[in-house]
Amino acid sequence: MRITSQFKCIILMSVLCMTSTVQAVVTPEEAARLTTDLTPFGAERAGNDAGTIPEWTGGLKIIPPGYQGAGHHYVDPFPEDAPFFVINKENLEQHKEHLTPGYLALFKAYPDTFNMPVYRTRRTAGAPNWVYESMRKNALNAKLNEGGNGVINAIGGSPFPIPKNGLEAIWNHSLRWRYTGMSGHLSSLVVQESGDFNRTLTDFDIYYPYNDPSLTYEQLDNTIFKMYAQVVKPVRRSGDIVLVHETLNQEQEPRQSWVYMKGHRRVRKAPVIGFDAPVSNNDDLFVADEIDMWNGSPQRYDWTLVGKKEIYIPYNSYRIALPDVKYKDLVLKGHAKPDYTRFELHRVWVVEAKLKDGKSHIYGRRLFYLDEDSWTAALMENYDSHDVLWRVAMQHNKYYYDKDALSAWGGQVVYHDLISRRYAMNGFSSEEESVYDYSWRPKKPGSYFTVQALRRRGR
Repeated sequence: MRITSQFKCIILMSVLCMTSTVQAVVTPEEAARLTTDLTPFGAERAGNDAGTIPEWTGGLKIIPPGYQGAGHHYVDPFPEDAPFFVINKENLEQHKEHLTPGYLALFKAYPDTFNMPVYRTRRTAGAPNWVYESMRKNALNAKLNEGGNGVINAIGGSPFPIPKNGLEAIWNHSLRWRYTGMSGHLSSLVVQESGDFNRTLTDFDIYYPYNDPSLTYEQLDNTIFKMYAQVVKPVRRSGDIVLVHETLNQEQEPRQSWVYMKGHRRVRKAPVIGFDAPVSNNDDLFVADEIDMWNGSPQRYDWTLVGKKEIYIPYNSYRIALPDVKYKDLVLKGHAKPDYTRFELHRVWVVEAKLKDGKSHIYGRRLFYLDEDSWTAALMENYDSHDVLWRVAMQHNKYYYDKDALSAWGGQVVYHDLISRRYAMNGFSSEEESVYDYSWRPKKPGSYFTVQALRRRGR
């Protein structure tokens, strides 16, 4: 994979700053580039020299015919698109420049069934104008706290659109623009080596003060988001609820979480729901900080900004979530059925995390591939303590054209375990009668996300 030349200096800087907590300095002249040669997200506006990545022109601005509005399934805005080509075991060598170790491992594990349909690149990502303005202010004012375990003086979108190190880049993912409020339900599938699977349905309510245009940084009360997750199916766990308050400066106040277990009929303060804590109903196929590919405190790792690369990533993945697609249609042994996937060539920021001495986690090293147009982690590769590639995850994102946001909470993520040959599909909705409803405004008031409200909701 080729690293673009203009970012060679960033690679050197990243190596020098790998464990540094020195604050980034973005000059007014640099920040001004967010309205010229860079997009408001800090991506390159121009296409690539080969013409295979187009210029960014503001994202997708149309709502396709047939879309029925909030709560309904999204319509594919590009139904006539067909793959330019399909990468498979026969032509793999021709495309290695734009592939990653995780892709190659999947081709090796499933040579007869895994393939990648590659489509025209469409840079659909965008955001409301107030988010663009907010990110320009963030570029000049935001900073990491000492140790990098939190962000100060940022609100509304990624805090470091011109990142100087790996910590800033991964915080850009965690704080990227998504929405202000969300309600809805999503399914997760756990697929065994045999291809058999079970399903969990969960209702979500989320409020993002960090992305609320009516608030200032001072009014955030150190909160990024507040979330309820309530299990609907299977019946034996129906009614179990988790309440999470995610914090912006985690050194000042770590994440807060509570659980209501139907069997106990009371609310308990939860132990740490983060890092490599197990996640219920996923058969131990991913851990807490892998939800949304990455979330939470970065304090256990040293972070390096490797640079930019052009690779094929899942993008504009509408077909995988269309209402006529049944979950059984998506499932193959070892991986999701490629016919429903869509890959495009995009520039990504590559961020490496290495476990710090004296810290514990099941993963010793991790690689994240962040879409330059949105800061969404499109790919993740996790290595064990012996530096053997263990797990590969892909986030099949699409642009929510009625909400000006690319990615949802958790997205449509497929987590592959290369050792057990099982996988989990998290955040899917094609079989649901209605889907999640996103809004620029809170779907629920802040008082809805309290421990007292959790007790009432449990009863």
